[in-house]
Amino acid sequence: MKKFLVSMTMFLFILLTALPVWAEDSAKPNLTLNDAVARALANSNAVKKATVEIDRTKWLREDAAEDIHFSPTTPPGDPATERAWANVVSADLTWRMTYKSLDIQEDSVVLSTCKKYWGIKQAIATLETNKAAMKQADLDLQKARVQRRVGLISDSDLISAEAKFALAKSAADKAQNDLDNGYVAFNQTIGLSPQDRPVLTDELNLEPLDKDIDLNVAVNHVLEASPSVWLASEKVKIQEYAKDSMFYTGQYTPYMAREDAVTQAMYDSMSAKEAAELLTRNLYYSVRSLEFNCPAAEQAVKLAEEGLRVANVKYQVGMNTRADVAAAESALVQAKKSLLDLKANHAYLKLAFQKPWAYSGGSSSGTD
Repeated sequence: MKKFLVSMTMFLFILLTALPVWAEDSAKPNLTLNDAVARALANSNAVKKATVEIDRTKWLREDAAEDIHFSPTTPPGDPATERAWANVVSADLTWRMTYKSLDIQEDSVVLSTCKKYWGIKQAIATLETNKAAMKQADLDLQKARVQRRVGLISDSDLISAEAKFALAKSAADKAQNDLDNGYVAFNQTIGLSPQDRPVLTDELNLEPLDKDIDLNVAVNHVLEASPSVWLASEKVKIQEYAKDSMFYTGQYTPYMAREDAVTQAMYDSMSAKEAAELLTRNLYYSVRSLEFNCPAAEQAVKLAEEGLRVANVKYQVGMNTRADVAAAESALVQAKKSLLDLKANHAYLKLAFQKPWAYSGGSSSGTD
C-alpha cells in the first residue's frame, strides 16, 4: 500500500509538472501556409459579409423585378416604365457584382495572410540579425574597455563603442517588439489569441516563374478575370441601354447627355483595362528582377559561411579574437536575412502577379 501511495504521488507530481508544458504547446500550434490561409478565410468577417451581401442583393433584385409584371407595351418615353426597368438592370448588376466582390475578398485574404506568414519569418530573421550585431557590439565594447584601461585607446573611442552597443541593443529590442506586433496581427487574421506563438513550418523557397511564360497571354488572362475590368465593361452596357431611355433616372435626360454618359463609361472601361495591364506587367518584371538577383544573394551566403569558417579556424590558432568571430557570425546572419527577404518578396509578388486585383501595393517586408 505504501509503495502504491508513493507511485501515485510521483505520478501526480509528473502530471502537474507537465501541465504547463502542455499549455505552452497548445499556444504554439504548428501551422503550414495552407493551414493559415484556411483559418484566415474561415475567420474573415469581410468574407462573411461579402457572402451575406450576395443574398441581400438577390432579394433587392427580386423586389425590383416584381415591379415589372409584363413586357412594356407603352410607347418609349413612359417615365414609370423606364424607371422600373432601370431599377431592375441596376439591381441585377449589383447582385452579379457581389459574386465578384466575394472573389476579391477571398483573394485579398489569401494574399494578405501569405504576406503576414512570411512577414513573421522575416521578423524572426531580423531579430536574429540584430541579436548577432548586439553580440558583436558587446564584444567590441568589452575589448574597448580593456584597451582603455591599459591606455591603448582614448575616452572618445570607448564612448563610441558604448554608443554602438546601445544602438545595437535598441535595434534588437525594436526587432523583438516588431516580431511581437507581427504575431498579434497574424494571430488576429487566423483567429488565435494575441499571446499565442504559432510555429510556422513552411520554408520559403524561390520557385521561378515558367521561363516560357507569354506575358501577353498572362495579361489577357488577367483582363478576362479582373473584377474591376468586368464591372467597367458592364457599366458601358448599362449606359448603352440607358441611352435609349429618356426617363431612366426618374426625370428627363437629354439624348446628348445620355450619349456622353456612354462615352464616359467607355473611357472608364479603357482606363480599367490599362491599369490592370500596367500592374500585371510591372509585377511580372518585379518578379523577374528578384529571380535575377537570387544567385548573387545565394553566393553572398556562401561567402559569409566561408568567412565564418576561416574566422573560427583563426580563432582556434590564436590569430583573431572572439569579436572577429562574432563579426563573421553577424555577416552570415545578415546575408541569410537578405536572401530570406528576397524569397519572401518574390513569393508575394508572384502570387500578386496571378491575381493583381488582390494586390495591396506593398511587398512582404517584415511585419507590415
